[in-house]
Formats: sequence, C-alpha cells, structure tokens
Amino acid sequence: MNQQEHIKNLMQLINDNPELPVICMVDSDIVADDGFYRWVGEIGRSNVKKHAHHEEHCVEWDDRPHEVCTQVCFDPPEESCESCDLREPEGKYGCSNFTNCPAEKAFVDSLDWVTAIIVNIDVP
Repeated sequence: MNQQEHIKNLMQLINDNPELPVICMVDSDIVADDGFYRWVGEIGRSNVKKHAHHEEHCVEWDDRPHEVCTQVCFDPPEESCESCDLREPEGKYGCSNFTNCPAEKAFVDSLDWVTAIIVNIDVP
C-alpha cells in the first residue's frame, strides 16, 4: 500500500468507528534522539485494535501473553514460574512456557486494554 491508500483506509476506519479514539504509534527510528525537534514520518497502516500502556511502553493486543510480555519487558517473578520450570536464560524477558505461563497471563489480563484506531507513523 502507498501512503494515499493508507490515508483512504484510515478515513474509512474513522467513518466506520467514530466513537473510537485515534492513537498514533510512531516508529522509534523516527524519534531516536533526545532533542526537541520535529521529525518527519508518514501515515502507515491503520487498524482497529486493542492497546494498553505499561510504564513507558504502549503495546498492541496479542492473544499470546508471552508476546505482550516481551514487548513491555515484563519478567515474571521467578517463584511464579516454578510450575513452568522454563525460565528464559539471563538477559531475556519472560518465561519459556510460551503458551501457558500463569504469571504472564495474569500480567496481560491486568493491563487496561482499550480498543482504538491504531495509526502507524512510519519512516518515509
């Protein structure tokens, strides 16, 4: 899709879902410094999806708890994964029980998920 098609898709989503907030997700390559400048980006793909905020992270819903935990760098307490006995090696986040870690599922369920129109702002 080119930018014009992305814009048409976004406009259709807004028309179809006027009650939903519009959230822009800016690619980290666009704002990779600590300066107080303006950065150039372009409208990328848009979709209706759930998202949540955790500390400095904003994460899109994924029905695989491990994927969400990896995105927000959530590392379950060691004692909560004893039943899994599949912890990741040092320096990696999460439990290796990718599909059934009770600590990761509980964490994901605790987030305040909001449905919105997600607009990706990509590198031009």
